[in-house]
Amino acid sequence: MSSVEGRCTFEILDSADLLDAIDSVSGKVSPGFGNHGFSCPKPGDESDYLAWALADIQNSWDVRDESNRKRNLTNALMNAKRELSRLVDWYMSRDGFVHCKDAPKTSREKSELLVQRGIIDHLTARVLARAIDARNTAEHEYRTVGADRVEDIVELMRRTIQSVLNTVDPQSGPCLFGRLGHGISHREGHSTTVRFFGWSDEAAILVTFDEEPWIGIILPDAKDHAVVRRLPLRSVTCALLAQALQILEGKFGKTTGGGYSAPLWRLLFEATGLDRSAESVRSRSISDR
Repeated sequence: MSSVEGRCTFEILDSADLLDAIDSVSGKVSPGFGNHGFSCPKPGDESDYLAWALADIQNSWDVRDESNRKRNLTNALMNAKRELSRLVDWYMSRDGFVHCKDAPKTSREKSELLVQRGIIDHLTARVLARAIDARNTAEHEYRTVGADRVEDIVELMRRTIQSVLNTVDPQSGPCLFGRLGHGISHREGHSTTVRFFGWSDEAAILVTFDEEPWIGIILPDAKDHAVVRRLPLRSVTCALLAQALQILEGKFGKTTGGGYSAPLWRLLFEATGLDRSAESVRSRSISDR
């Protein structure tokens, strides 16, 4: 199959038109030909705060000094919360909410988005809120929490983290919904080569790894050319983005099984023309067509 050099013409999509534009993307794809995901990196370094929390609890059992015992228990609470917070922030980054104009700041706002995305349910959100309240007692009210309560909270957070990780992969993020005819070859010691075989079907895309993250739809009008209607996420509310993702996942299914890294997506963008927005951008809303 011969490759082509992809070209795109970009139009600015109005936020009021986003859901209509997303909903207009036609057709479903066959299993195995649907979504191309983005491999979202884990926030921070490789520190295992949950393991630290469990070690802190173990240390609290081994010390006789009351002050050191309280210190270990407080550290356990803090470290368990750090690991849970990192997991939540991973999902917020994966799905693009951190780039929205009303990016979530509080634990409650983030929990509500996790519920909307089907990552946790309302009961889990309420239980975790109470656990976080106990942690806030130690951090903001400068009061220690009892040993039994700390052990219960850490165990709750550990089970919740494991359950969520087993259910929804935080690394496998949504990106392109639809077909993308391409091939990738990589030989050890050589650079990765990407070949683009041309546009065919309409598609939608969420780009969280760009300097200016955006969401949009791809409308091919030739094998080597497509019109792309795009909207920067800084102009999108979290609620609107959640609705858009719900529509897309209803059409194409949820992204599973990992995805391409940001460097590999950039190579694909070069091959398809999706990286050339500066060359051809015009302001035109969907309602003008």
